Amino acid sequence: MRILFLLIILGLHLTSAQAQDFEFINYSKNLDVDVILAEDHDQDGDLDLLTVAFNSGEDIFYIIDNDGSGTFSFEEKIIMDDVDITWPKFGDLNGDGLSDMVFSQRSNNEIFVQLNQGDGSFEKQSLDIFDIQDFTITDRDGDGDMDLIGTNEDLTRIHIYENSGDLNFTLTQTLGTSYEDVEDYVVGDFNQDGIADIAYLGKTSFTESSVDIFISDGLYVYIGSQLANEFGGPRSVAFHDYDGDGQTELIAHRSSELRAFSFIEENQFAETSLVSMSSITSFNFGDLTNDGLADIVVGFNASDVLLYTYQPMSQLLYSESNVGTVFPAFSPNIGDFDGDGLNDIAILSLFDLTFFRNKGVPSSTYDDDIMKDVIVYPNPFNSKIHIEDDSRKDVQFQIRDLNNKLIVTTKKRVISAPHLSSGIYSLTIQDNKTHEVKTIKLIKR
Repeated sequence: MRILFLLIILGLHLTSAQAQDFEFINYSKNLDVDVILAEDHDQDGDLDLLTVAFNSGEDIFYIIDNDGSGTFSFEEKIIMDDVDITWPKFGDLNGDGLSDMVFSQRSNNEIFVQLNQGDGSFEKQSLDIFDIQDFTITDRDGDGDMDLIGTNEDLTRIHIYENSGDLNFTLTQTLGTSYEDVEDYVVGDFNQDGIADIAYLGKTSFTESSVDIFISDGLYVYIGSQLANEFGGPRSVAFHDYDGDGQTELIAHRSSELRAFSFIEENQFAETSLVSMSSITSFNFGDLTNDGLADIVVGFNASDVLLYTYQPMSQLLYSESNVGTVFPAFSPNIGDFDGDGLNDIAILSLFDLTFFRNKGVPSSTYDDDIMKDVIVYPNPFNSKIHIEDDSRKDVQFQIRDLNNKLIVTTKKRVISAPHLSSGIYSLTIQDNKTHEVKTIKLIKR
């Protein structure tokens, strides 16, 4: 196996963005929340939260239902009380277009589903799957129905259950690991062959883990590879296309780093360090700057929640800014909770639920303090870009694509570019007299 290491230790030289516009909103209800999952469970167009909370001595399964007013006002609806469950997930298990709730019962690790009836009520049914400690529901083979993949009770094997319809699941494959337990795993199409691959963290010692992956060969035969060892501290894995190139990357988290692995071919992988900071507890990807690119929300053990804004045109991939004070921070969920078109953040800290309302994060300019007299409009644009300034005499303009390829170079204040494909570009403005240079992110509709 070949791994190409691309050393981008962003935590040491991240730029700092201007103050981000997030409003702290505390969910002041008497719930000790254990887990949150964001989902429009009733398909009314606003984002709700599934929670399992500890209240008055018992675990209660809640829907925190968004009232759609745009004011972060929610109504708590009890789905089950006095429950003993783990790992609640959402997914349309019966193909009726409604999101059902799937969970594991802690006493015997039996998998149940709460079938969404579409009228605010749910009907509980066993899936007759037992001894599953953790699971995910996904259409792993692209046949249109949701399958179930989970770890066994002693966390040494991964089971694949195929959905054959009518909520009947059949165990079709078992993948054995060589580790004492699987600490976390994620399912996604890493090699883009149409069949889900499975990446996981295998525990090698009390403080260390190994990052491994089972990759499908396209015929449902899985081949195992180790991507990294000695991965210490709190750990988790996720799949995400962090750079917008259309290829899914594996993101592995440990206490001091977020690292991305990219599939090249067969058993060859590229490796990139995205964020290097101490005491990372959690992370999630989402478009917080409304530019169509994935940013990272990172929670820490004893410091503020930080936002890493993706900047593909900059020498540094991310700029760092403060979101707000919540720590230790767990389970960041990203979505538009107030319906204003901007993604917000819901996050947990010591059983408390907090929202950060996105009030609009500046995203069009990388160098806001440079050449403030220069105005570029419209942005996003359809065919023409207009540039105005305070009578600068010798200014050069260049448009480049995401691969830094030069597309346009001109001194004209009106740039016509109807031929450009929709996407993200950079406009570099250079004053040859003052030697100032400004780079602006352009969005072509």
